[in-house]
Amino acid sequence: MVGMRSWVAPVALASALILAGCARSARQHRDPDPEPAAGPTILRVTNNNTSDVDVYVSSGGDRRRLGMVVTGNTETFEIPRYLVGRSSALQVSVRRIGGGGTYTTSVPLSAGQELDVNVAPVLYQSSVLVQASQ
Repeated sequence: MVGMRSWVAPVALASALILAGCARSARQHRDPDPEPAAGPTILRVTNNNTSDVDVYVSSGGDRRRLGMVVTGNTETFEIPRYLVGRSSALQVSVRRIGGGGTYTTSVPLSAGQELDVNVAPVLYQSSVLVQASQ
């Protein structure tokens, strides 16, 4: 028993020091200022066309209708998170209600960015602007 006591204390001390070192090391590797989660990804559509339009987004094979924008109005939509970042680009489509054409464009987009689509009177002259969220 006496021989056993002589090595128990040093082993216990060494184990405590190792555990304390591991805990300290884990705290040092944490990011002191973690990057905040990206906010919602916004799509703003201004319709200057003579027809009302339906707005769609697609990514990675999934297509989703976001809504309708009446002539002369601007509508804001939130793009579902599952569609952002699934592929290298998000596809935005604006389709005139009642026929007459579709404007489609692919845009590289990251979570938290804003996308402005200006639907022109001549559909194929429509434009897109990507900007950081405000």
